[in-house]
Amino acid sequence: MKKGDYLVIFLIIISSLLTFFLTSRRLLSEGKKYIRVTVDGKEIERVYLDPKLKGKRINIKTSYGYNTLEFTEDGVKIVAADCPDKICMHMPAINLSGDMLVCLPHKLIVEVKDQKDLDEVDAVLK
Repeated sequence: MKKGDYLVIFLIIISSLLTFFLTSRRLLSEGKKYIRVTVDGKEIERVYLDPKLKGKRINIKTSYGYNTLEFTEDGVKIVAADCPDKICMHMPAINLSGDMLVCLPHKLIVEVKDQKDLDEVDAVLK
C-alpha cells in the first residue's frame, strides 16, 4: 500500500467516527424529555422523565383493558397488562427521544418525546 492509500483509509475512518459522534449527540439531546401516553390516538397522560420517579407506577384503565407503566432507572416500561399475548410486557424500557412501547390490543402507545418537539412546527398549510 502507498501513502495515499493510508491517507484515504484514515480519512474514511475519521469521517465515520465524526458521523457517529454527531448522530449519537442528537439522540442524547439535552432537552427535557417526557413520555406521552395515547390510547386510540388520544393523549391521556404526559409525564416528564425525572430520576425521582424511579419505582412510580401509572395504571392505565380503558375500555380495551389495563396496562401498568413503571419508571425504572433505565426509563419506563410496561410491567402489567391484561392483553392476550402480553408482548408489550417483554419490550425493554425506553428513555431516548423517539422510543416507543406499543400494546396493539389496547390501542396504547407510550412514546418518549423531547421538549423541543413541543416547540417545533410540524407543518404549515395554506
